[in-house]
Amino acid sequence: MRYGQKLGFHEPFLFKLVPTVIEIMKDFYPYLIDKSDFLMKIIKSEEEKFIKTLNSGENILNVMISGKNELSGDDAFKLYDTYGFPIELTIEICADNGVKVDVARFKERLESQKELARNSRKNIESFNKQSKDLLDFNFSSTFTYDYSPLNARVIGLFKDGNKVNVLDDEGDVIFDKTNFYAEMGGQIADSGEIFNENFHAQVLNVIKASNKQHLHHIKISYGEIKVGDELRLEINLNKRLAIMKNHSATHLLQAALIKIVGSDIHQKGSYVNEEYLRFDFSHFEKIDQVTLNKVEEEVNKYISMMIPNKTLELEIAEAKKLGAMAEFDGKYGDKVRVVCFDDVSKEFCGGTHVNNTADIGLFVIKSEESISAGVRRIEATTSLNAYKYLRQKEELLGEIRNQISVKSNNEIVLKIKSINEDIINKDLKIKELNKKIFDNKQNFINSLIRDKNEISYICNYFDDLDREGLISILDFIKGKTDNYLAILIGNDNGMHPIIVGVGKKLLSEGLKAGDILKKVASRCGGNGGGKPDRAQGNILDVSNINFTFEELK
Repeated sequence: MRYGQKLGFHEPFLFKLVPTVIEIMKDFYPYLIDKSDFLMKIIKSEEEKFIKTLNSGENILNVMISGKNELSGDDAFKLYDTYGFPIELTIEICADNGVKVDVARFKERLESQKELARNSRKNIESFNKQSKDLLDFNFSSTFTYDYSPLNARVIGLFKDGNKVNVLDDEGDVIFDKTNFYAEMGGQIADSGEIFNENFHAQVLNVIKASNKQHLHHIKISYGEIKVGDELRLEINLNKRLAIMKNHSATHLLQAALIKIVGSDIHQKGSYVNEEYLRFDFSHFEKIDQVTLNKVEEEVNKYISMMIPNKTLELEIAEAKKLGAMAEFDGKYGDKVRVVCFDDVSKEFCGGTHVNNTADIGLFVIKSEESISAGVRRIEATTSLNAYKYLRQKEELLGEIRNQISVKSNNEIVLKIKSINEDIINKDLKIKELNKKIFDNKQNFINSLIRDKNEISYICNYFDDLDREGLISILDFIKGKTDNYLAILIGNDNGMHPIIVGVGKKLLSEGLKAGDILKKVASRCGGNGGGKPDRAQGNILDVSNINFTFEELK
């Protein structure tokens, strides 16, 4: 677009290339043929928006870099965040003008903004719901659980909680009717698309507005939307179906837990999306793997029984008489919706569910853990995601088979037992060898110790011992006598650690380890310090160490 403008193309032109690209690529991507008009509309809309962004942003950027050789990361971020000017374009224009951009600082600001957005998104949605315009918006809107596409009329448009008549980028929409489920009861919202001949937008999220209407948060692909417009509403069907399976499986999981673990199980929370389900419940201890396996098997048994879903709208007293369980923190009116899978599960629930337990296909528990005192959490998944999870476990087992050289899973446990036995035997052998090495080491150290006037002393340079090795020798000497003097020097990759130890009897006569270390350091260079009975440091030159030892003796 930018180079097009330099060549004199000041109106949208890229969208006109769509048919050419499709013609070139149709053999590889035949589905593009049917999407030609849709793609042209999106690209033209993007071009129109970008022309505005380019014109305003480039003017602001030129002012920012006037007389400078570097654009600050804060200014680059302001262009991006406030004016929608892409960082890539900022870098390119600056390069044309011989100006550097502090990209590192830009990335810092961008990451901070993302983190802030993540933390505040739900608070913003909640705040917008409480805006005066939404609080005053009383037009009725109906929701249908049928996930088939439907046509609906726009009755309300909002931007940041404020009522508007037209939207052309991002905002919130209320229809007279909708098939989009709004986030509620632990189940995430539907997503999908809304469109007509001149307009297209993605539905990113749906929440309940102040007066219970479904508030659709949209991002427009092209066109604009006005109050009164008729639109086609199509939810992401694969996502909805996956959510339905996970939600129904949550009900079956609660029933299985009550049956197998105990009647003390009470729901404390849940979360359901298209990937997995999470169920929080009251229980006083960890559920062991054998019991978890039984719970998982019980849920899969319910699935195999092909139990039909019977959903009822009942007076609350009648629902309770039926034995239906209420959600852990649910607030209910006079009439409630009860989801029943025969006598296995009866629960108050406003969520979306399968028509038959068989639709769930497969149920797998992924984890069980404590999340607070007396509350535990099970995470599980269903259908294709459950298959993928099991496939990953099988691939992991396959890798283990390869690593330990067995042909089948049945051999894995026996081979691991054999490996563990080998490790134990080798550990015993190592202990035996270490004892022999230690005995030999003791004999060697004993041969170096000299006795004079009832004093045991050792002055020696070890060219293969580091500081830890020297300390182990000193500890050995201390275990033999409390009337000793030890001056030990080692070699650790060219560094020469020194340890000096003095026994109790010599300490009582005024001999101090630090004084001796200083004498060695005065001859050989280096430094160190420590307590009277032990000092340590480093020596720089060991070329005349034997002469020094003779002096010390």
